[in-house]
Amino acid sequence: MQKILYTDACHPVMEEKIRKELGLSVTTRMAEDTWNIQDSASIITDPNIVLAVFNQVDEISLMEIGLLLFLCKPILVTARSAAEYKTLINAVDYVEPNCNLKEPHSAFISWYKFVEGNNDKAS
Repeated sequence: MQKILYTDACHPVMEEKIRKELGLSVTTRMAEDTWNIQDSASIITDPNIVLAVFNQVDEISLMEIGLLLFLCKPILVTARSAAEYKTLINAVDYVEPNCNLKEPHSAFISWYKFVEGNNDKAS
């Protein structure tokens, strides 16, 4: 079973690091001009998704986050604008602006290892 990280966008450098260092496959959202709820739902309902990362908060992200919350999938929001959405902050699992996957030198890898390490200790 290949574990999958779903995201709205990912820099190619980060995608490669995630694949090599974390052993996760990265699935990126469909292009906005072809995005539709049916295809998106078929992608984000994949049982192999272990984390969803949203680098920006927009209409599409909010729809996808709603579905992922219903599926009880862990969600990380890296958008600085998340602070404007109190309900969103309270609903998602993590908010960490330093983990934006659109940046080639994101702190995501370190953050993920730290979170996974703490999850393993709690189990």
